[in-house]
Amino acid sequence: MVGKRGVFSAWLLIQHASPDLLKQCLPGMAAAADRGELPWSEVALSIDRDLMYDGKPQRYVSQFVTGADGKSAMYQVEDEAHLDERRAQAGLGTIAEYKALMLSK
Repeated sequence: MVGKRGVFSAWLLIQHASPDLLKQCLPGMAAAADRGELPWSEVALSIDRDLMYDGKPQRYVSQFVTGADGKSAMYQVEDEAHLDERRAQAGLGTIAEYKALMLSK
């Protein structure tokens, strides 16, 4: 109804909204991704952020935190041995590629 730009804009607003709104919108995001209206890669980012807000390990590793030393580090992750498989299923690159991007800043 609003096109790809509209869908992306709505996702971006929700991604950076309150934790409660993000959690409330996740089922709709997943349904939109299943219909091909939203990339699963963006849903994966939202799932990780929601898990981090809940103090749980993330699935896809999109969330990094800044340590006391001022350096970025990967937030905790579940089942790290199968991480790249999950990332590929969600349309994300390898964790090595993402770490290089995130830690080069």
